[in-house]
Amino acid sequence: MASPDSFFDQIFDRFGQALQPPPWLVHEMQRRLVVLLNHVLQQEPEAMARLKRQSGRVVEAHWRQFNVRLQATPAGLLDLAPPTLISDLQLTLTEDSPFSLARAAVRGEKPPVRIAGDVQLAAEVQWLVDHVRWD
Repeated sequence: MASPDSFFDQIFDRFGQALQPPPWLVHEMQRRLVVLLNHVLQQEPEAMARLKRQSGRVVEAHWRQFNVRLQATPAGLLDLAPPTLISDLQLTLTEDSPFSLARAAVRGEKPPVRIAGDVQLAAEVQWLVDHVRWD
């Protein structure tokens, strides 16, 4: 017998494929994500100092059909990276199930991530994940 999670995952897959948002909506949601991340980062001076040292570097994050490309700014914040820039670091969430991800988040676990690219930048991103208060 299939688990309830697999049933909901199948529904999410079907609706996710059928309901592709228009590009303008994707861009607007990415912009709002940047505003949220920068709001949190501004509360942590050490995080901003670390991002300043990574100015111009691009991190590309993927999950299923979703992706976002973020660039560190000279102010120590984040902005959407232009599509013409090559990413220095690629992060891919390898867990496809949104329900498994949510369950892991509730338990305080980090999701499984495949990392490719610059090791130093990956270490800085890891520091941000571990030390910035995201709540």
